[in-house]
Amino acid sequence: MAIGLISHHFGSKDGLRAAVESWIVDQFAAAITEADAAAPDSVADTAGRDAAVAQMLKANPLIVGYLRRELLEGSAGRTLITRLARLSLQSVDSMRSGGVASTDRSRVDQVVTVMIRQLGKLFLQPLVDQVVDSFSADERPAAKPELTITVRTPQN
Repeated sequence: MAIGLISHHFGSKDGLRAAVESWIVDQFAAAITEADAAAPDSVADTAGRDAAVAQMLKANPLIVGYLRRELLEGSAGRTLITRLARLSLQSVDSMRSGGVASTDRSRVDQVVTVMIRQLGKLFLQPLVDQVVDSFSADERPAAKPELTITVRTPQN
């Protein structure tokens, strides 16, 4: 894309970044909406929403790459993770209202758990794969280890 087109359509590089990030948040929201539409009570549980988000990410490798760069570069002016956290909060609130999420845990814990569950593997599985690939072929397992993520909140 020519520099002039960026200025014409988005005003600046920051405008382009904002448009891309809005589109990414919209893709996450659409995945959640799709999961809800398929749920018996119109509110999908965490497994349904996580599966829909995972499928969306699998279908959009450019989003995965962008998210990885965003996390690694994360400067004060970046807002994508904050916007995804707000979307996750809306998701948690709708699951709580729909009776498919606990109201005993804090909303902060639930949002952190959702985001780590949905994005943690996305960021760390390449590390697992790289470590396994560093071994000779005869030492590697038949199937690569698959990362699972668990978030715990320490009890006082």
